[in-house]
Amino acid sequence: MKLKIALIVSAGMLFIGCSSKEAPKPQSAPQVSGECIIQNTEAPKWVCTGGDIKDYITAVGSAKPTPLGFSFQRSEAIAIARDEIAKQLQIKVKNMFKNYMATTGANTDSVEKATEYVSKQLTKQTLIGSKQLNMWIAPDKTLYVLVGVPLNAQKAKEVIKSSLKNEEALWQKFQAEKAQKELDEAIDKEFSY
Repeated sequence: MKLKIALIVSAGMLFIGCSSKEAPKPQSAPQVSGECIIQNTEAPKWVCTGGDIKDYITAVGSAKPTPLGFSFQRSEAIAIARDEIAKQLQIKVKNMFKNYMATTGANTDSVEKATEYVSKQLTKQTLIGSKQLNMWIAPDKTLYVLVGVPLNAQKAKEVIKSSLKNEEALWQKFQAEKAQKELDEAIDKEFSY
C-alpha cells in the first residue's frame, strides 16, 4: 500500500515538474514610444536619452546578468549611473569656474585646483540623495536603470562657497609660508659671511 502511494505521488510530481510553464517575462516600462530600439525591441525612451525629469540630474546605467544574481546586476547598473552623474557634476563645476576665470583673470593654476576640490565636494554631497527612478530589462536580460539626483541649487551654492573658503584659506596659508620662507632666505643671505 505504501509503495502504491509513493508511486502515485512520484508520478504526480513528475507530471507537475514536466509541465510547460512559461517563465515570467520582465515588464516593460510604460513609456514606450518607438524612439528607442534595443536588440530589435522597443525600449523606453529614457534608456536611449538618459531621461529628462524636471529638477533632476539623471543618468542611465546598464549591466549584463552575472552568476552573482539580480541584486548584484542591479547594484552594478546603479553604480555605473551614479558614476555618470558624478562626471556630469564635475563638468558643470569646471565650466562654471572656467567662466569665473575668464571674467576675473584669476591665476589658472589656483583656479584649476579650486575647481577640482569643489567638484569633488559637490559630487560627494549630492550623490547622497541619488535613487533609482526606473528600470527596464532587455531581451538579452541586460538591466537598464535610470538614476537621478534631485537638483538643489541652494545646497550646491552652500557646498561651493564652503569649498572656496577652504581653498582660499589653504592659498593664504601657502602664501604666508612662502613669504616667511623668502624672509628667512633674505635674512640668511644678508647676515651670512
